Amino acid sequence: MATKKLDKKDIDEMTDIRIQYQENNSKLGMITADEYFINTQLQQLTNAKSECFETLNKLRGNEQELIKKLEDKYGEGQINLEEGIFIPKS
Repeated sequence: MATKKLDKKDIDEMTDIRIQYQENNSKLGMITADEYFINTQLQQLTNAKSECFETLNKLRGNEQELIKKLEDKYGEGQINLEEGIFIPKS
């Protein structure tokens, strides 16, 4: 079978589709890279949030220890930090 010469119009259409494929693949690559960086940032935020919750738990523990210590020292009641006074429970 003999080869045939393609029409310029057919060549142009095939070339246009090839260019569109390349452009689309390039966009897909950029989107994938953006997605990776966003996921990395999201993981960093998740880690930071976890650290904050760990700190919150430590602070609550420290607070409970201090409350117990102050109750042992002053008894049950309320503390007014602004005035620096202890108000005994009636």
